[in-house]
Amino acid sequence: MRVSVAPGRQGVIAFFVTFCVCLVALAVALNVGWVVLTLREIVPLLVGSLVFAAIITGLILNTTFLVREIRRNEQHDAFVNAVTHELKTPVTSIRLHLETLKSRGPMVDESKRYEFYDVMLQDSDRLLHLIDQVLAAGRKGGVPFQQVRVDLKALAEECIAVTKSQRHLPDHALQMVGAPNEPVEVLGDPDHLRGAVLNLLDNAVKYS
Repeated sequence: MRVSVAPGRQGVIAFFVTFCVCLVALAVALNVGWVVLTLREIVPLLVGSLVFAAIITGLILNTTFLVREIRRNEQHDAFVNAVTHELKTPVTSIRLHLETLKSRGPMVDESKRYEFYDVMLQDSDRLLHLIDQVLAAGRKGGVPFQQVRVDLKALAEECIAVTKSQRHLPDHALQMVGAPNEPVEVLGDPDHLRGAVLNLLDNAVKYS
């Protein structure tokens, strides 16, 4: 999903671009006029040199700020896209389970009903955790990222179970094949890894 740049940021970028163009035009005009009119006079030549140096300095500073603002916009877009995608997964899961409970009602046996409740509670906890991450990112100016040891095998098994429950799939629909018996540990953020695996499984179910 493409997220457009905020109007305030668009205004800042437009200002810097316009300012840069004006400075370039002014620098060229002054440089040409200065060379033509003061070719043999020392004082105007020195004054013109100082003014021209000031304009060049302004251009350099303006370009620096412009590049910085563009990078901030790119980071902002990437952050919003990531947060939107991460929030969509648990919300979709909760909605699917609620729709199932509403449409089937009494046909859902008690054990399955409690299983749905557990999944929805887990998704609610995940939503709260994601919201806390967004708030922390707003305070710190970036997305918090943990570097801890994660059992990738256990995480994948958990994601497979969640996907089968969300999509009401039979046990043979999603299986882990060729996994080693011992844990497979990697260094990373468990929430980001879980989100990535769930998204992969969700896309596999949708497009298979």
